Amino acid sequence: MNRWRRVVRITALALLSCLWNGCGKVDTTPVEVIATPQKITAPKAKFDSSSRGYTNWWLEWSKEVHVGGYQKAGRKDARWDEPVIEALKDYAYTRVYQKHPGGNPPEYFYDQLKQAVNAGCDDPFVFYLYYRIANPPASAKPDTASEYARLAAGMDAGAYSPFLKFFVNLRTAQAWRAAFTNQVPEVNQFRRAAINHLDQALQTEVIPAGAASDACLELYRVIQSNYKQRYDFYANAERVLFSRWGKEAFPYLLKGKFYVDYAWEARGGGYADKVTREGWRLFNKRMKVAEAALDKAWKIDPSLPQTPLAFLRVELGQGRGRQRMETWYERAIQFPQDRYDAVDLKLWYLQPRWYGSEEECLGFAREILKSDRFQGHVPLLMYSTHESLAAYFKDVRPDYWKEPQVWPDIKASFERYFALNGGDTSWRHNYVMCAWRCAQWATLAEEIPKLKWVNYDYFGGRQAFEQMKERARVMAAANN
Repeated sequence: MNRWRRVVRITALALLSCLWNGCGKVDTTPVEVIATPQKITAPKAKFDSSSRGYTNWWLEWSKEVHVGGYQKAGRKDARWDEPVIEALKDYAYTRVYQKHPGGNPPEYFYDQLKQAVNAGCDDPFVFYLYYRIANPPASAKPDTASEYARLAAGMDAGAYSPFLKFFVNLRTAQAWRAAFTNQVPEVNQFRRAAINHLDQALQTEVIPAGAASDACLELYRVIQSNYKQRYDFYANAERVLFSRWGKEAFPYLLKGKFYVDYAWEARGGGYADKVTREGWRLFNKRMKVAEAALDKAWKIDPSLPQTPLAFLRVELGQGRGRQRMETWYERAIQFPQDRYDAVDLKLWYLQPRWYGSEEECLGFAREILKSDRFQGHVPLLMYSTHESLAAYFKDVRPDYWKEPQVWPDIKASFERYFALNGGDTSWRHNYVMCAWRCAQWATLAEEIPKLKWVNYDYFGGRQAFEQMKERARVMAAANN
């Protein structure tokens, strides 16, 4: 989906998608998930994450899965074996430590893969690793998605680990999702394949807790907005996760995340006075399950990211008080990768539709703009907050965008974002639209030429855009 079409989606609406997207019906399935009986055949892991020697063992496991996997199941040839093995050693290390091994520059991994491919390597896993660097799934075009599908088929036909097949199918699903405006059947096809491969791996393979956590949480992130896939995955995974990794934090985190979504699903997407009694009953029960699971996850491992974010969503639903929200917000922003979502959720909590006011949420957004701690896309949350408020007040304040307090915030939001992100032009469409809504003619006339290309649909079509452009020229000239 193009960035400039994610107008309100940039807010916590994205994190609460189940609340707004097709969840109007009350779900009367049991409060507790009905798990499918499974036979767990994997031998017991040598270490849990708190044991001495765990990280070294995880690295050895990673080498065996990646390097050993190629040696056992790959399409080997003396012309490319050496660079393939060097690349896979590097990759195995980064999967554990999130950095390249000492002495290897960042480009080493890609250079080794490129050398292997140029020598004729056609192994599906090796080529997948090479291909995705230049062709990320998130920006895939139709031909890119087709190539991912070819690689996934090659993996499925071979003898690589189900754990690796899982990741290839998951990235293929993401490529197909990105390549088409409307979701195509291949998206669910590859998601289901990914779910099945991970389910098999969890039940039959020795997997370190960290690797199992990475896989489960990444899958959940990808399928989170699809309630059927979300439910099916968790229903099948719950027993094996707690049977094999019951002393770890991540099964409780996953359970908490699932039950938060499950609770909002029961509540539905309407305002509070439109929720049925049964909807409230299920919502409250499921939120309690989520709360207990997340509390357990935090007690086991407070260094695990995402737990505070999930707790912020629990507090959004339970509304026990500002101090509770602030506590989990402060915990969440200790993790740099979670700061955007933490700020997003706090802004959502402070909006008048929830527990705050227009003054509180905008005041907080202005504080964030002044802080050097929050970079990346965080400055745009000021803009998205105004989008949300404009929608909330549309019936009583139809000219919200022309109110005097709006434009200074919008201008500060985009100027800060562009300054931090090298003038990233992908969001300039939104800035142009805001200038139009706020009748800021000089800014509009100045910004339109900066568009490297125009998404006419975003502006209502080419004719509407040309009319906007002409009006900006006339009004800017008249005001000089």
